[in-house]
Amino acid sequence: MRPITLLTGASAGIGTALAHEFANHGHELVLVARREQRLNALADAIAGKGHTRPTVVAIDLQSAEAGPHIAAALTERGLEPGVVINNAGFGLVGLAADLDIAEQRDMIDLNVSALTDLSLRFLASLERHKGGILNVASIAGFMPGPRSAVYYATKAYVLSFTEALHQELAPRGIRVCALCPGP
Repeated sequence: MRPITLLTGASAGIGTALAHEFANHGHELVLVARREQRLNALADAIAGKGHTRPTVVAIDLQSAEAGPHIAAALTERGLEPGVVINNAGFGLVGLAADLDIAEQRDMIDLNVSALTDLSLRFLASLERHKGGILNVASIAGFMPGPRSAVYYATKAYVLSFTEALHQELAPRGIRVCALCPGP
């Protein structure tokens, strides 16, 4: 099995920037997001710079089947993560009581559940490759966030979970850290 860097939320913003940065440092990438057309455009741009063309896996990470689907897609291609970057996520602005509950639950599914699944799903390969996990949190994880209460809470989870995994997985040679961008 060939080690790769698995990057979620690669179709825009920080994810796209991380894809270019990791490709520039010699990582073979698997790009994951919903928007296949954008992922293919990014993969082509990276290949156009002389890097290995990333593999594209288009899937909605809010789906409970996303983790198993990604794992199967990697196995089918003879790939396994040496690095997992959990970047996919979104936020909503407004009073929690006024925002659509289903949308807020979708945010929790993506920002918390999918990130947890992918952080834990590939531990054996991360250990084999002495790899790591990069979870994109936010400065929002350090404080409460009126008018974005659920978003801030999800990022607090990401930060706390990542710090705990850092301690738990260090003896296994797996590095774990959080990236906490601001506005």
